[in-house]
Amino acid sequence: MHNVGILSRLRSWFEMLIVLALLTAVLAALWAFGRARLTAAVYARRLEALCADYERLRQDYNRAVSRTAITELRVNGTR
Repeated sequence: MHNVGILSRLRSWFEMLIVLALLTAVLAALWAFGRARLTAAVYARRLEALCADYERLRQDYNRAVSRTAITELRVNGTR
């Protein structure tokens, strides 16, 4: 009779450990998923900022080129 009580307690502890392990695995998966989403959001914001910076640079360059006289000289021999 004494062994049955010990086995029952061991089974109860074992079941509790399994539930705790499953809960830990689910929480770890949710944390990893949340972290990946956050990383993707930060990357997207940085990419948008980079695109905006590039667009401003392109506009500044085009404006500067349109205001600057560009000439080409072709030299053939001594002429």
